[in-house]
Order: sequence, then C-alpha cells, then structure tokens
Amino acid sequence: MSTLLEIDDLHVEFRLREGTLRAVDGVSFDLREGETLGVVGESGCGKSVTALSILRLVPQPPGVIAGGGIRYQGVDLLGSSEPEMQKVRGKEISMIFQEPMSSLNPVVTVGRQISELFTLHEGLSKRDASERAVEMLRLVRIPEPEHRVREYPHQLSGGMRQRVMIAMALACDPRILLADEPTTALDVTIQAQILDLMAELREKLGTAIVLITHDMGIIAENAERVVVMYAGRKVEEAEVRELFSAPCHPHARAADLHPPTGHRRGRRGAHAAERDRGNRSVPVRTPRGLRIRAALPVRDRRMSRGPPSAREEAPRPLGCLLACGSPARGSGVIGARTERAAGLPGKPALEVTDLPEKPTLEVTDLRKHFPIRTGVMSRVTGHVHAVDGVSFSIRRSETLGLVGESGCGKSTAGRTVLKLMKPTSGTIQLHGRDITHLGKAGMRPLRRKMQLVFQDPFSSLNPRMS
Repeated sequence: MSTLLEIDDLHVEFRLREGTLRAVDGVSFDLREGETLGVVGESGCGKSVTALSILRLVPQPPGVIAGGGIRYQGVDLLGSSEPEMQKVRGKEISMIFQEPMSSLNPVVTVGRQISELFTLHEGLSKRDASERAVEMLRLVRIPEPEHRVREYPHQLSGGMRQRVMIAMALACDPRILLADEPTTALDVTIQAQILDLMAELREKLGTAIVLITHDMGIIAENAERVVVMYAGRKVEEAEVRELFSAPCHPHARAADLHPPTGHRRGRRGAHAAERDRGNRSVPVRTPRGLRIRAALPVRDRRMSRGPPSAREEAPRPLGCLLACGSPARGSGVIGARTERAAGLPGKPALEVTDLPEKPTLEVTDLRKHFPIRTGVMSRVTGHVHAVDGVSFSIRRSETLGLVGESGCGKSTAGRTVLKLMKPTSGTIQLHGRDITHLGKAGMRPLRRKMQLVFQDPFSSLNPRMS
C-alpha cells in the first residue's frame, strides 16, 4: 500500500501567560492507503491537536505549529497557501470533530452547511446540492431527513449533531478521514452503523482513516495499527494484535488492553475503571516547558525515576514515559489519587435497604412539546413531542440510568426536570415540594441542589472567562 500521509517530528505549542505548553512534541507516523490507524492515549495527551495540525486548524494564537513536517501525497501541507488548503479540507482530507455543537455554524441550517461542500468542491447547483444533503442525512440514519435539513444545530439532539458532522465529513468521499471520537454521543445501534459505514467507505474508495478514541473495543475491531500517545509524545506504535497481546510500554500496559469479544465492545475491565478513579490530567512545569500529563497508576510510579528499562529489551521502539523530564519538585502529580468514600474501612457502601422510602426527586407524566412554526407569520402548524408522558423517581444516594437512542428525549427530559426548559405539562417534585411552576427567583435557591453535567462542554462554558 502506498503512503498517503507522513507526519515527521511534529511540534505544536500553545504560548500562554503561564509559559509555553508543548501539546505535541516530536510525533511521527505515517498513514497508508486504505488503512485504519488508531490513535489512543489519556485525555490531554495531544491526539486531537495532532489531527487539527494536519488540516492546519490549530487556533492561532495561542497555538503555533513550531516545527516538523506534514506531507500529503508528497505535498508539504505546512508550506501550502490558505487557498490550497481550502481545496484539501473537506475534499481530500476531512475531519469528524469531537464537539459538533462548537463546530457547526449555529445560524445556518444543517442542510445548507452540508450543501456548501457539494457546491464548493463538486460544483453542483443549489438544488442538486440540497438533494445530496438529504441523501447524506439519510445515510447516517437521521430520521425525517427532508425535515431535518431545514433545522438549526440547536434544534437537534447531541447524537444527531454528531451524525451531521459525520455526514459532512463523508460527503465528498475524502481520501483521508480524521475521526476524533466519532461515536461518543451515539447509542450502540447507531454507533455500529456508523462504523460499518466508515468501513464501507474504506473498502470502496480506499479511504484511509485516523481513528482517535478512548474505546479500545472500537480500536481492536477496526484498526490495523495503533499509535499510543502520552504527554504529547508517541510512546509506542504496533500492529493492533501485537499491542493487545503484548503491550510493551508501561502506559500501554496501564490501559488494561483486552482482545475483542462480543460483550466487551466499548467497555473495560472493572479493575481498570477502579484504577482510573482519581487519576487526572494536569499541566505540570518541566525543564522543557509546561506539559499535560496524567497521574500514573501506583504500580507504574517507579517509572518517574527515569526511562523504562524495557526500552532496550522491547521488540519494537518505545518512547520514554517521562521523556519531558521529571515534574517540578513538590508538584504531587505522579501517583496522585483520590480515595472513594464507599468501601473504605469503617465506611461501608450504602445498601439498597438503607435508602429512604420517600423519593428525593419524583417526576410524573412529564411532557415537553416544541412548536413547529411555518410561513411568514411563523404560525404554529404542529408540535414535536420531545418528551411525552415520562415518569420516574430517584432516592437519596441512588443512581438512575436514563438510556435510549439519539434524539429520544433524554437530554430534554434532564433539562426540563432542572427547569432549564419550561415543561408543557406534568409535575416535578423535589423533597416533596412541587417545583413545576416555580419561576427564576424561586428556583435560584434550589440550583445548588440540582446540577447538570452538560453533554457538550465547549458550548456550555463561557469562552471569555477562566
């Protein structure tokens, strides 16, 4: 297979007031035609920044590609002009971004955003491009695509927005697809369909895929080679079977790799999840600048003293786990952990029988309908029943799972319960008190007792505040 993409000694920095953060430090790998290359590693290790650098989309300032080379079919992308890069983006190399809400234009319908790709890169008329946009939404299993093309990103669920991003990335049959967590917001059924669609594109057109994910089951089933990154560096590269059967680098061993089995897809061992509790990625100051580095499992704490001895004995080249230098004295990063309250001596886990009989939160027949407005006068011609007759209750210290396919109303139900949306009907009781019709002033004292972790953090955080 011929080599499509070559990345050689790539360096990407973010120049901040606190110092220079080396997000990517000397990463090198290649991508062959028709190959799926998996890129894995801790959050903050530089995976997404590496992918953004390929298309020269690193935000400047504060980001800057400080060195290295990126060649696509022999053409130096770092030396190409912006008009030349515009011809590459979306047509030759496309990307599925990790956060669709922040990547889609909020004031343009999703249909028009997809249509622009066909008019720009394939020269289609507006009518033909609109028809192709409907086809792409149907291809990624979005229901009622003829209606959805006229909607704005905020009118779609998180999973639907993710599928719109996938449709845009696949629209012009790219030679290279950079997939950054492409299935994170999707339910299991749609996830499998999207992965099959990507595999079909690879088989028919020879599309090469860079698959960035935390899901080792997806890597095991879809990738041929794997690049493991840590603290901005590539620390190991191997064929997928070799990496899963005999990982050499301590960081790869700490990932708790397992060969794929039907029931393990998208999951890790229970002891791996337990080990990860309390581990965190934090910026630390090193002799070579700031680094994002994750806390190490206790069993690998000895690696803080220097390079792994396995480097000379390993069957393939390895990167030093702490190639960036030891952390600043007293930083407390290596081996930092937090203990669970449950299960500690003298603090047994709460049993179901200990739960109080009266629910903390009780939701009865909750409904949230959105009006459909058409015409110049924006007359209401129908309603979308996003949440229709949902009832549940939850007690103190209890965890209630709310599952379902993308667009089924899960997030809308959560927002409505927290009164971030006004319910159409139904009742919401907190500690026996009916809060259904409370206004902003009445809800303000209760906000500290009811919190929401939003699905899309970038669009939920204020970009102007630290």
